Amino acid sequence: DRSQCSCHPSIIRGRWGHPWMWYSQKDYFEMMNHKPNHVKTNVSMIFIVLAQSMMILLLMIDSLRGPRYNFIDTNAIDAAQNCVHPKWNDAKVIPTSSITSNTSLTALIITSSWIPTHPSTEMIETVINSTERLKGLSPTAPTVITIDDFHSDFFKETKSTSEIDAKRKDLEEYSMNLLKKYAKSPNVHILPGMDHLHIGGSVLKAMELIELLHPTVKYVYYIQHDFEFFERIDHSALIEVMEEYPNTVNLIRFLARNEKNPKCGNATKIFHTVRTFGDNGTINNDVSRGSRSDSSRVLTLIPAEKYSDNNHLARFQWYKETIQSLISVRRAPEFPLQKRARQICQKNESMGIYLYGHSIRHLDGRNTLKA
Repeated sequence: DRSQCSCHPSIIRGRWGHPWMWYSQKDYFEMMNHKPNHVKTNVSMIFIVLAQSMMILLLMIDSLRGPRYNFIDTNAIDAAQNCVHPKWNDAKVIPTSSITSNTSLTALIITSSWIPTHPSTEMIETVINSTERLKGLSPTAPTVITIDDFHSDFFKETKSTSEIDAKRKDLEEYSMNLLKKYAKSPNVHILPGMDHLHIGGSVLKAMELIELLHPTVKYVYYIQHDFEFFERIDHSALIEVMEEYPNTVNLIRFLARNEKNPKCGNATKIFHTVRTFGDNGTINNDVSRGSRSDSSRVLTLIPAEKYSDNNHLARFQWYKETIQSLISVRRAPEFPLQKRARQICQKNESMGIYLYGHSIRHLDGRNTLKA
C-alpha cells in the first residue's frame, strides 16, 4: 500500500548535472489530483503529463550513458527506496564507486643481472613459476623484476669491444623479452637499471616503486633470479606467524642447504599450529617438508645469527630500513648484515631472523651455457 509511504522528493543529478525531482507515489498522486480553483482546465493536466513524460525521457537517455550518478542526498534516496514494492527489493543498488584496488599484503622482488644464457628468459621464468609453490599467496601479488646493469669493472677488465657490445645487446634483448612477456600483467613491473645498483640498490629501488603503486603491502619476498622454490611452502602460515609475533619475527630465510646448529643468543624456536585450509575447504595435510611437521600440523621456525641474500620473506618496512642503514646500498647486503646479526646475537638479542628449512635450489646462473 504505497499510500502509507511518507517519502519526500529529493534532487538527483545526472552526469551532466541535470536536476530532476524524485517524487514518491503519494506525492505524485497529490500533485496530479491537486486542482486549484483558478485552474480547472484540461490544459493543466496536459502540461503535467508532458512534464512527467519529459522527465522520464531524460532519465532514459542518461541511463544509456552509463550508471555514473552522484547522489546529492543519499539519506533521502534510501528513504525513497523503502517505498519500493517488496518484489523489487532484490534490485541492484547503483554503486557510489566502481573503482577497486589491489589490497595485497605481500609483494615479490626478483633481482636479475646478466648471465651467459641471455637474452633467454627461461631461467627467471623457472624461478617465477616456482613461486606458485607459495600456497596462499595471491596470484596477483605485486611483483617487481629488476635488471641490473654491468659493474664498471666489467668495462675495465673486458678488453674486447665486441664482447662488451655482445653482452650489452643480450641484456637489452633480455629486458625487452621480459617487457613483452609481462606487458599484459598489471601486477608485474619490469624495472631495468640505468646503472649498476647491485642487490641492495636494486631492492631499495623496487621497494620505492611498491610503496608508490601498492601502499598496502606489509611483507615482501626477496628472490634471486637463479634460486627456485622446490618445496610447497605454506605462505599463509608464515604470515600468521609474523602477525602473531610482530616484535620477534622480522625475516624468514629459506635454505638452499641445511645449516648446522643454528642459534641466536637466548632466542627460542617458534612452534606455530597451522590454521590454513586448501582450495576445497579441507585442511592441507601435505603442505611442505623442511622444518614442517605434517603429522602434528605444526610449523617450526628456528632462530639464526646468519643473514643471507638467498630467498627470504621479510617485513616490508623493517626490511627497507635495514637496507637503508647500510653505509652503501650498492652492494650485496649479505656481508655487513651477517656481521651485524652475529654481533646482536652475541649480546643475547636478536635481529628477528628465523630459518624455515631446506626449500630452495640454486640454478647457478653464472655457470649456464647457451645451447
